[in-house]
Amino acid sequence: MPVKALSLLTEVGSLDGLVALNFWANWCKPCVQMNAIFEQLSNQYANITFFSVEAEEIPDITEHFKVNAVPFFVFLNSGKVFGIVEGAFPSELTRKVKELSEQVPDVVKKPEEEKPAVESQEKLNERLEKLINTSSVMLFMKGTPDAPQCGFSKKIVKILQDNAATFSSFNILSDQTVRDGLKKYSNWPTYPQLYIDGKLVGGLDIVTELSENGDLKDMLPKKEDINTRLQKLVNTSKVMLFMKVNNQFVIFFLSLYS
Repeated sequence: MPVKALSLLTEVGSLDGLVALNFWANWCKPCVQMNAIFEQLSNQYANITFFSVEAEEIPDITEHFKVNAVPFFVFLNSGKVFGIVEGAFPSELTRKVKELSEQVPDVVKKPEEEKPAVESQEKLNERLEKLINTSSVMLFMKGTPDAPQCGFSKKIVKILQDNAATFSSFNILSDQTVRDGLKKYSNWPTYPQLYIDGKLVGGLDIVTELSENGDLKDMLPKKEDINTRLQKLVNTSKVMLFMKVNNQFVIFFLSLYS
């Protein structure tokens, strides 16, 4: 049976029967040898479905199986992890595939559960729009700026910091509804996603290009100096009151304009 490519995390939930996953990277020399052995084993064991996963290109699946280095092999029996092989060990890989082939696929009966109320598309879009406009520069990423949980998010945070951008962020790993819904809302299938003034700029590749050619700085909101900000506050109304309060005294400053 030929090795298939696995490209979406949503496909993992539908992996029934006996499954072998090979996580690899094109820069890793040991992966070349292990890929060839994995291909040979796929031709020997017809009762196992063999999948190849390019680890860095599909971070969702890589993170799901907690892959920290390649080559890395995961073996599943009806979606449950049967075993793992870490590193370039041909004999161990062969042994584990043989053990998996001798298993009987588990029959998983999913209990009928009461389905939680699904947020309507209209309300979800309203929530997404509010999130996008939380800040004039809004980043949807995996993790937080202080603790990014994927390499792409870490890189885009560094670019924004290098450009002295003041921005807010949302951790899409904390809310699956937002994570799935924003992809459809923005018609952009991957993360991170950067928005400026409520409009989608793009992902890491686009932001990197904009930074390199100097256009990103021009797109970022200009920071006002303190005098400009104070003048705007003073002119907010014809009558403006500035107060300072503590336990002992109150100071009033009244500015009148005709």
